[in-house]
Formats: sequence, structure tokens, C-alpha cells
Amino acid sequence: MAKEIKRDLDLCNLLIKFFLFTVNVIVWLLGIAILALGIYVIVLSSDPAIQNIAGSSLSAPGIVLVILGVLLVVIGFCGWLGALREIFVLLVVYCILMSIVVLIEIGVVVAVFLLGGEVEAFGRQQTLEAINGYQDDPTLQNLIDQIQMTFTCCGFDSYNDWDKNLYFSCNSTALQKCGTPFSCCVMPPDTEVINYQCGYSARNDPTRLSNIHQQGCLATISATIMQYSLVLGGIGIGLIVLELINIFLSLGLAVDVYRQKQFIKTLKQKGLIK
Repeated sequence: MAKEIKRDLDLCNLLIKFFLFTVNVIVWLLGIAILALGIYVIVLSSDPAIQNIAGSSLSAPGIVLVILGVLLVVIGFCGWLGALREIFVLLVVYCILMSIVVLIEIGVVVAVFLLGGEVEAFGRQQTLEAINGYQDDPTLQNLIDQIQMTFTCCGFDSYNDWDKNLYFSCNSTALQKCGTPFSCCVMPPDTEVINYQCGYSARNDPTRLSNIHQQGCLATISATIMQYSLVLGGIGIGLIVLELINIFLSLGLAVDVYRQKQFIKTLKQKGLIK
């Protein structure tokens, strides 16, 4: 009976080690990918065209990604090596870091709910500045056009945001007066030739207003997020549950390793083994 119990415990420990090793190798590789992405975002933030949109604020997400990537690399390394080699210190460090990550994730969720208005205000300010400088840089134009075409929207709050632009303003003397860029236009799926003047004068001509998307990008992007909110929420909850399982399994493995070391130490002190 004792041998059967020991065999079952050994098999259980082996499965726990395999699970922790597999999960944390994935975390380790994910950390490397996020670290690379963070470095890319920081390098990208130095591009003058991107700075026209977000100033130096884009470097902040890049720094966050770098920190997150380094944290995941360290966590993954401690997890897979600690489980594979049964290193007590690494398993303890892994438990501590994973607990910190769970607390950070909970804090981020709370911050999003509490600071949602400030994030929206920041997005509005940056978007209006980008609209104002729409003609100044081709890269900026392409980015704004891509967003508006992807989400079938126009402006941040509405199509009237384009009145902030010197050329599209209703006070302008340009051909684009009281209009919008072509990316605001409603285009059939099979459109092959784009009419780049389709939005001209659309904002003050009731007969042409239907040619453009009248909903702002804030509403359409928010609707898209809400559409997948259940999926995103499920993924988030599943991730936290998986992290908690990892914490408890690694903690159990660490306790088992500690007990084995103490048992071997006791046997050595009694002279039963060398």
C-alpha cells in the first residue's frame, strides 16, 4: 500500500512538473515577443510622423511593454527551470512574481473603470490634433484614413470634427471646404476606383451627407469592444484562473521539494546516508 501511494505521488509530481514546465515555456516565449514589441514601439515613437499624432506619449506604452516583457521572461524562466530542476528558490520567486502579476492585473481592471473618462479625453485631444495636421504628413494621413475605413467612422465624436482642419473647415476657401477625407465616405464592398473628392462639401449639403459615415470613431470602436466584451472578459478570467492554478501548483511543488531536502538533511545528520 505504501509503495502504491508513493508511486501515485511521484506520478502526480511528474504531471505537475510537466504542466508547470509547459505553461512557463510558453510564458517565457511570450515575454520575449512582448519585449521585442515594446522595443519596436519605443523605436517607432521616435518617428517624426508618429510624434505628430501622439507626441512623445507613444513611448510610454512601449516602456510598459518592455517592463511587461522582462517580467514575463523572468517569470517564465523561474517557472520552467524551477519545475524542471526542482529548485526551491526559483519556485518561491515564481510564486511571489505570479502573485504580483495577479494583483497588477486586478489593479489595471480597476484603473480602467475609474480612469475611463480621462482616457477618452486624452484620445479626443490627440485625435483632434491629428485631424488638424492631416495634410502635413503622408504617414499621418494614411494612419487616419486606415482607422476611419477599418471602423467605418468619421472623426472622433462625429464627422463635424473635421471642421477643426484648415482645409476641411467651413470657413476655408479650399476645394475641400465643409468636407471630409475620402476615408469617411460610404464605399460599396466592390469599389475598385476610389473617388477622393467624395467627401467634399458633404457636411453642409444635405443631399451629400449620406455619402459619408456620420458616426464618430469613438462610438464605433467602443461598440466593437463591447461586441467582444464577453470573449475578452472570459479570456481575462480564464487567464487569472490559470495563473492562480500555477501559483498553487508551484507552491505545492516548492513545499514538496523543501520537505525532501529537510528529510535528506535529517538522514545525513543521523548518519544513515552520506
